[in-house]
Amino acid sequence: MPLAPFLLSLPERVVRSTTAVAAGLLREIGEVTIPQTLRRSQLYRNLVDATLRFLIEQVGGVEGDKQQ
Repeated sequence: MPLAPFLLSLPERVVRSTTAVAAGLLREIGEVTIPQTLRRSQLYRNLVDATLRFLIEQVGGVEGDKQQ
């Protein structure tokens, strides 16, 4: 039955897409609300930016997220 693999992968795809959207939204909110000097700090880039990039690219499967 060709519909079965699609339905079985649906929960994983929902979690992956939700994670990517949430991480992207957090990144955009941070761009507006967090001062640029803090966003450019090494600590922010190593902790926050790297985590959001991982969630967007690796978990969400979004390619080409080159915003830095």
